[in-house]
Amino acid sequence: MKMKKQIIITEIVNDIRTKMSDSLLIEKYRISAKGLQSVFRKLVDAQAIRPEELTDRMKSYDDTGTLDFDALAFTPNQALTCLVPVYDDSNPESRGSICEIQDNGFMVTGLKSGTGDEMKLVLATDDFFQIDSFKVEAVCKWSRNNGPEDSWVAAFEIMKISEDDRAKLAELVRMVRL
Repeated sequence: MKMKKQIIITEIVNDIRTKMSDSLLIEKYRISAKGLQSVFRKLVDAQAIRPEELTDRMKSYDDTGTLDFDALAFTPNQALTCLVPVYDDSNPESRGSICEIQDNGFMVTGLKSGTGDEMKLVLATDDFFQIDSFKVEAVCKWSRNNGPEDSWVAAFEIMKISEDDRAKLAELVRMVRL
């Protein structure tokens, strides 16, 4: 049976009020990003913290679509056999590879980012697929560095995408699932 992690309310409230980042809270309390959102809701419900203290932190999971960012991991049945190159539109030298993808988000290796970072990303699909490259605006839901500088792993949720680019994304998702 899985035991729930015990979190001391006064300690986490103090950490939140001293502006500890979400990624540090996740690491310190050994919880997932989704678990942190649950803690935020419980703290507000218990009136241990005011909602306005979490304004920049709380995300509505009703608005995140179907991608479970906590479940993203390198697993044989989800990992892409062909990695899709991706880069930061404002810094084309900052490159990575998409290793998992769904209709509303993806996981990237090699692209340095931090939780909450909003980026305009270019999916360079024309190198490997018969799909023109396209852009998305995405927010980093979580990230971690597993050692060397190029060992970054991050999950991104798509926030904004044009209709034409959404069609390209749907085609890419369809192709990689084949």
